[in-house]
Amino acid sequence: MSVFISFAERITKRAFAGFIKAVIHLAKDHGGYFNKIDFGDKGGIVLVLFGAPRGHENDLQRACAFLLSLRAGLDSDPDSAQQVSWRAGVTYGPVYAGLIGSTQRCEYTAIGVTVNLSARMALNSDWGEIAVSESVQHKLEHSYRFEYQGANKYKGFSSAIPVYQLKGPGIYDRHMSKGPLILQ
Repeated sequence: MSVFISFAERITKRAFAGFIKAVIHLAKDHGGYFNKIDFGDKGGIVLVLFGAPRGHENDLQRACAFLLSLRAGLDSDPDSAQQVSWRAGVTYGPVYAGLIGSTQRCEYTAIGVTVNLSARMALNSDWGEIAVSESVQHKLEHSYRFEYQGANKYKGFSSAIPVYQLKGPGIYDRHMSKGPLILQ
């Protein structure tokens, strides 16, 4: 799973430090891999991977819980992290995960259509929104609340892609009985 976070660059050093600290600690706490922070033509971005290099059977839930915790500002310095405007895109699907580069310089990362889509979704969302792909929404529809946002056209994709917003935790009813309750 690819969690792509875009953040506003016009922030104080203290707010930036608090935000990145929160991202790193919360990613670790939720079993994610803080892959990179970068500043480029897309602005400030962070890439966090779930399921690589180490996978868990519930990586999708972990990724959503990570983002909701980040939104809630659960870090050691909430005042500085709260001052950062950010948005995220979450996608689920196959990626190439491994070492990219040469013997002089390489990094562990993930690349592919899934990562590209999470970036496009994040960059086309409003600040404060967490956009998820249809595959994420479908797999977690009972664990989290989502709101359908419509289908969007993204650069590099031939057809419109359905987009959902992660709104919060939902009611997980997998273990709830569907039959009648009988009391004796």
